[in-house]
Amino acid sequence: MSNGYTLEEATHLEEGWFFYSHAWELAFHLMSRFRGESVLDVGCGTGLALGLYQNCKLDIKFQGCEPNNVSQDIWNKRRLNVDVSSATSLNYADNSFDTVIASHVLEHIEDEGLAINEMARVAKKRLIIIVPHGNVDDKNHGSPHLRYYNRVNFVKSFDVIDNFKVKNPYSLPHNHIDNLIMEIDFE
Repeated sequence: MSNGYTLEEATHLEEGWFFYSHAWELAFHLMSRFRGESVLDVGCGTGLALGLYQNCKLDIKFQGCEPNNVSQDIWNKRRLNVDVSSATSLNYADNSFDTVIASHVLEHIEDEGLAINEMARVAKKRLIIIVPHGNVDDKNHGSPHLRYYNRVNFVKSFDVIDNFKVKNPYSLPHNHIDNLIMEIDFE
């Protein structure tokens, strides 16, 4: 899925955010993992999490990107900086952001290796990618997943990056959806 969600799908996803506590717990966990003064949220959707980050971490500059602008009115109302840019072809220079995050995005992208390399290219200090653990299609509010991850194939996905300093895979369990998280540090 490289074209992004329709406005109806994006709004439905946001309803899922409010319904399940795992999204809130994940957002608060991620905020403790940001490094530096700038964060790019790849695949930010309607910007619900991006807005939360922005309002909780006032000393960090936040940027979001989505492959289309169907949520433009929502971004404007939330006063978010969001560009139209695809995870597989990010419109940013190398090392543009201290931290780059992508939460529940990779499983929707056809060429995961290209997306991982693009996100690593624009990350200066840390790359954080989160995917759901296992088949969670029955709990999914968005488009169907193109692949399912377990710890082994998730870690193997990152073999495409060769310039990292530390690779730290871990799980953030929850009774609704377990999250697999990869943190890669470049400095």
